[in-house]
Amino acid sequence: LFRSLSWLIESYDIGLTWSVLPALTQQFALSTAMKSFVAVAANIGIVIGIVPAGRLADRFGRRKVLLVGTAAYAILTFATGFAHGIASLITLRIVDGIAMGAVFPIPYIYASELCPPNRRGRFTGWADSFLSFGYFLSPLLALLLIPNVNDTEGWRIMFMIGGIPILFALLAWRFLPESPRWLESKGHWLESEAALAK
Repeated sequence: LFRSLSWLIESYDIGLTWSVLPALTQQFALSTAMKSFVAVAANIGIVIGIVPAGRLADRFGRRKVLLVGTAAYAILTFATGFAHGIASLITLRIVDGIAMGAVFPIPYIYASELCPPNRRGRFTGWADSFLSFGYFLSPLLALLLIPNVNDTEGWRIMFMIGGIPILFALLAWRFLPESPRWLESKGHWLESEAALAK
């Protein structure tokens, strides 16, 4: 469940900029080139963040990377709602994307290390459905929310909603176990056995 929810909230964030781009274009009078840059800012960060993600997960643990990365991008997305100009918004989205990139492969790692072999395919399909739903959620909320608030405030609220994953990080901190394989690789045999039994 935590792994699927992780993808749901992250895909909402990834699709967020495209969903609010018309409102941003109107407020900041964006050129075509600037609209394109705003749209891909988070993706630039994701590409940067995903490169060291596996190494970070191997060094610090899958759980810790998931928790820290999720908390970081939740805070940064929320802060984007207070951006005063397009430069600060782009900067926040790139840094936000770096945190998302670090988190993105973690559910796959958990799937390979925690799911029984006969359930991995089912889990991947289930988790990917959450990923798809998250991409759909951003434009749906934008469609419902922005016209009913206004173009200068609606996009801000959309980014503030993107701060909700901080609650997910707190729940995952409380309930999500570390990967037994990672614990074993670090010599934490008792913790590995306990996590595996759970």
